[in-house]
Amino acid sequence: GNQQQAVPDLNGLVAQGVKAIVVQPEFGQAQIPSIAAAHSAGVGIVPLISDPGGTPGTDYSQAVLQDYAGAGKDWADWLNKTVGTGTVAFLGGTPGAASSASFFNGLKEALKEYPNLKLVSDSLIDTNWDAGQKKRVVSGLLAQHGRIDAIVSDYGLTDTGALEAYKAAGVKLPALATLASGNANGCQWKEDNFQYLSLD
Repeated sequence: GNQQQAVPDLNGLVAQGVKAIVVQPEFGQAQIPSIAAAHSAGVGIVPLISDPGGTPGTDYSQAVLQDYAGAGKDWADWLNKTVGTGTVAFLGGTPGAASSASFFNGLKEALKEYPNLKLVSDSLIDTNWDAGQKKRVVSGLLAQHGRIDAIVSDYGLTDTGALEAYKAAGVKLPALATLASGNANGCQWKEDNFQYLSLD
């Protein structure tokens, strides 16, 4: 979550003689110089999830990226079937997170097909991928907008905090579309019986 730390961390691994690195470049193109330097030093380096820009084979070995448009379409299609008409909030990670912006853009584009589903914000809502922060952010959103019918998130494990905000407000739980979930999410779904989709 710290761009100033990400670059020296990567450079430090190269200096230690690491031969291969899998990196999630959350700060996108700002990280390409250090990624390319590692590649030039002979380190096998593979960006994962977030696209740093650059060129595979030149700036890094290869990249394994998410299908942001595909996830956005899957979420939007499911929300159309599950919610039909209502409001949607997208909860991202750290400010400036490349993957959050890409997932949000994928969802926003896919929602154009469903004009009865309206985003409560024209930009993604940062939560630092932290359950406590999600609870505080969602509490504020509920105070501002009233009940929000659906939450979409790019990190399900911390969505427990979003649902706790609904419970604390005494509001019916939303439909929740996410990815990267964990056992806590399944337990919460089983206990509270809300509409739930996780792309894992």
